[in-house]
Amino acid sequence: MSAHELIVGGQRSGKSRQAERLALRWPGRVVVVATALAADGYRVVATDVAGADEVLDVTDADACRALAERERPAVWVNCAGVLGAGDAATQPDDVVQRVVGVNLLGVINGTRAAVAVMRSRAGGRGEGHVITIGSLASWVPVPGECVYAATKAAALSYTLGMRAELRAQGVTGVRLSVVCPDGMLTPMLTDRLSRCPRTLILAFRIASLKRLPKDSHAG
Repeated sequence: MSAHELIVGGQRSGKSRQAERLALRWPGRVVVVATALAADGYRVVATDVAGADEVLDVTDADACRALAERERPAVWVNCAGVLGAGDAATQPDDVVQRVVGVNLLGVINGTRAAVAVMRSRAGGRGEGHVITIGSLASWVPVPGECVYAATKAAALSYTLGMRAELRAQGVTGVRLSVVCPDGMLTPMLTDRLSRCPRTLILAFRIASLKRLPKDSHAG
């Protein structure tokens, strides 16, 4: 299981070595975002359920709000995630609830917490950026990863819907983005491949037949 999350504080740190430290710390797509922001001078605050700068359970809405209010981030990245691959009809209830809790409620909790802080800036127009790490599964149903794909599709829908609400309310300075990469060999995936390779190989073959955009950006 991988459940990494990242927020970026509103202050610039000027620490030239932070990008190098982050590159050693985070896997896959998380490190791309983290190192880019750190290299641009942002102070990056890593969060996880344990062993990070800040301990955060993204399924806890109050904890997300408390962290956002304390750090006042310029950028918040929703990238906590669990795979939960398996047969959708027979998966244990606790696995389904865990995937939905982290992948969907985690995005909802994090986005709401960040937007609550960001929308009051710039005279009510808001200022800030919330980035959600989605997946190609946000666009394509994936047998063998049905619950995971459903949460990623829901995260995309939620983000685009909130963007429309904010624009209608005149909050034009808060940007919401969803990044939708294909499968990457992070621990979340490689751990599962070692236990259930046939299911995931089938999922990749089906997904590769679809020619859909890999990124959805809502500025």
